[in-house]
Amino acid sequence: MILKPKINVQNARSNGSNNDQTKPQVISFFCGCGGSSYGYKLAGCDIALACDWERSAIDIYNHNFPNTQTLREDIRKVNYKVIRDLTGINKYELDILDGSPPCTPFSTCGIREQGWGKDYIHTGDSESQRADDLFFEYIRIIDEMMPKTFVAENVSGLIKGYAKGYYKEIISQMKKLGYNLQSFLLNAADYEVPQRRESISRIRELTEKKDDE
Repeated sequence: MILKPKINVQNARSNGSNNDQTKPQVISFFCGCGGSSYGYKLAGCDIALACDWERSAIDIYNHNFPNTQTLREDIRKVNYKVIRDLTGINKYELDILDGSPPCTPFSTCGIREQGWGKDYIHTGDSESQRADDLFFEYIRIIDEMMPKTFVAENVSGLIKGYAKGYYKEIISQMKKLGYNLQSFLLNAADYEVPQRRESISRIRELTEKKDDE
């Protein structure tokens, strides 16, 4: 069953034009200011929708990508119907679902397990929110949309210490959806980015469609 959460339509901003269906279609969650969207655009993709909860991030995203439709909303309140109504993209039709859930709960520079299960201010202008469960909300979106491919990224702290339990559960839930799994530990410095930053990236390709319930 898909719930119908209340979405404030004023939080959605449309560019007033149709998506370019000749290009691979991408939907980006936790889009931030648009770093990954810029990469997808350079690769020749069209961003059908970008979603983030942070007001300042969406404001900057709109400045960086004035012709891209955005939604400022908590991912917990977004589901398949909301996405389809905004983009016209049906289940199994989306080429790439992109998402990098907040790394704060798993960063080795943070409080890690001391903050798990608790609400707190994530960044500057956000409201209090629990963040360590957002990866599972992203998996829910994958399950509802069943994109041809999805990409997920987080800090290397996700595979260290007690956080390994989260990593194993995330991998387990993703495998159940019928995707080929590829995980990489990447260092940004190896890709001409001027910082030493390791991250876990996962790229999954759908192997077969599930029967709709």
